[in-house]
Amino acid sequence: VVPSYLEAVLSCLQEYPRELSDLKCVSTTGDLLPMSLAQRWFAAKSREVALGVRDAVSLDAERGLGLVVVEARTPAGTHELYQLVVGHHDDDIDPDALSDPTRATVLADLLRHGAEVGDEGRTVTFHWTDDAPTLAAVPRVRPLRAEQSNSSVVIDETVVLKVFRHLEPGDHPELEMLQFLSERGFAHIPTLAGWYEVRG
Repeated sequence: VVPSYLEAVLSCLQEYPRELSDLKCVSTTGDLLPMSLAQRWFAAKSREVALGVRDAVSLDAERGLGLVVVEARTPAGTHELYQLVVGHHDDDIDPDALSDPTRATVLADLLRHGAEVGDEGRTVTFHWTDDAPTLAAVPRVRPLRAEQSNSSVVIDETVVLKVFRHLEPGDHPELEMLQFLSERGFAHIPTLAGWYEVRG
């Protein structure tokens, strides 16, 4: 893993801690992952975990926003995937792009325009529903700090965008539930305004 991506992973661990136990080393550039960080990342106990960048997609090169998929693999062969929405400028990586209103606004723009971006077989498709609220020409975006296992931002005080860090194949159960209930006009849940999906 190139040092900038390793730094992005470590910084993300510091900003969004997870419960960890007995993580001993990282098979990336040869640097050890500090135990203080390791104990907050993986839920599994007493296992070594190797971290590596599985994939990276530029969401908007001009405005410096990208998506990085990080793979966590154990000696037993099990693995988990995590996504990071990162900012980038030249060789600098901002692992907490969603806390930057300017970069988070890029994500809001991609959503409301139903954009599709990607390269080399990996695409990110954004969806915006007909019932979604109209956003300002320059949406106001702020991070929602209460989240722990995911990253969320509030857009124009009307929409909450939740980025699920832990990736699994197929549709996310929470998205499926919101789609099902929103299509049937269920009034006691937040209405689904949009979503994005990674394919390839």
